[in-house]
Amino acid sequence: NTALEHARNGQYDLPLTYWIQATIAFDQKDPDAANFAWQALFWSMHPKTDPAEALNLDAAFNLLALAQSANGNHSAALETFLTGLHTIPNSYDLIANLAALLADLGLTCRALDCYHRALRLQPQSSELLSNLGFLVERMAENDQEQLLCALALYRAANIFSPQNVHPQIVANYRNLRARLPPYNTADDPFFF
Repeated sequence: NTALEHARNGQYDLPLTYWIQATIAFDQKDPDAANFAWQALFWSMHPKTDPAEALNLDAAFNLLALAQSANGNHSAALETFLTGLHTIPNSYDLIANLAALLADLGLTCRALDCYHRALRLQPQSSELLSNLGFLVERMAENDQEQLLCALALYRAANIFSPQNVHPQIVANYRNLRARLPPYNTADDPFFF
């Protein structure tokens, strides 16, 4: 409410107020409040202010799209991601989160394109490699070659994981390994 009062009173130099409110609302998993705060933030920007100087647009577009998606408004989230990418074309976070949304919506070819684009920006992202592995696994159904590809992505994700051994990546690897024909794990240098 304080941020809205600032905007109503013409205090356009306070976009940080909205930024903080939106971030807190997003952290508290309140997508409606986050969405409202982000819209207030954009509305409050003085027309002569360069938005890139006033706030981190990359994070603003990303958090707004994530809030919209969490609220079930996937078309608005897609539009926000695409608008953000038009403004900041090499934003890793926007591309990676757009890929995840596209995958969730079943738009697998577009999701794959976005995952590959994000990998060019951050080739050692364990989260991205794991998500791509999950998508490839889901697409593969029973295609053994594709399943082995997903397995390799999980291995790579685990290697680059800052935790060294990430529990979710290990679980994905083991679950997929169980679906594949038996083999001697002693021959697999990546088995964990």
